Amino acid sequence: DQFHVSGGVITSAPGVPVNRTKLDPLYWTRRVGDGSGGIHFQLPVAGLGPYRVRMHFAELGGEVNARGQRVFDVILEGGAIGLQDFDVFRDVYVLVGDGVLDIELAPVAGLPPMIAAIEVIEGGAPPASPKLSRR
Repeated sequence: DQFHVSGGVITSAPGVPVNRTKLDPLYWTRRVGDGSGGIHFQLPVAGLGPYRVRMHFAELGGEVNARGQRVFDVILEGGAIGLQDFDVFRDVYVLVGDGVLDIELAPVAGLPPMIAAIEVIEGGAPPASPKLSRR
C-alpha cells in the first residue's frame, strides 16, 4: 500500500481463512473504497516497457455474495488499458512509458472497489492465444 495515492481506507480481517490460496495473510489487509470515488496507485517500475499486472482480490466480510454487488472498472496508465468486464483471475499486460505504473479502481455499481494486493512483473507480451484445429 506504500504507493497508494488517493481514495479508500485500509480494512483488516486477520485470521479469516481464504479459499483457494496458501497465502491467506496476503488478503487479510485490503484497501476498500470509502464511497467518495475510486482508489489510485502509482507504482514505480524498473524501466520503460511491458509489465504483467496481477491484482489480488478476496471478499472476506460476507457483504458480497452475488454478482453485481461490487462492480468497478480498472484503469491502467491513464486509460491506455481499461477493464470493464474484468475477470479477477486474469493477468493484465500494460506498456509503461514513464517509469510509473498508474492503476485506478473506479466504482461503477454496488459497493466501492476493493483490492488486497498488486503484483507487478517485468516481462514481455502476453502469451499467444492457443491455436485451435478441427479434427
